[in-house]
Amino acid sequence: MSVVCTRRPSALSSMAMTDCGEILLRLLRLPASERARLAAELIRSLDDSEDPDAAEAWLVELDRRVREVTSGAAELEPWAKVRQRIEARLRSR
Repeated sequence: MSVVCTRRPSALSSMAMTDCGEILLRLLRLPASERARLAAELIRSLDDSEDPDAAEAWLVELDRRVREVTSGAAELEPWAKVRQRIEARLRSR
């Protein structure tokens, strides 16, 4: 297996380029469950950019939807009908 790792200069730039490949090769020898856990942690580490306005925007949207339902402006459907529509879409894929 050929492993090529590239990285931008950083605090780790003193590491030899082959270190990245060696680390990857060692990690690939781990059991699948450990690799999955590490992959999840790495992905989670990339998603640290929380949008400070997102939570407030969702609260505003939820309030709007609640007002529509309670005022009778929203057209509601029974769950059974919605579920049938979703299942039909999934079957047609």
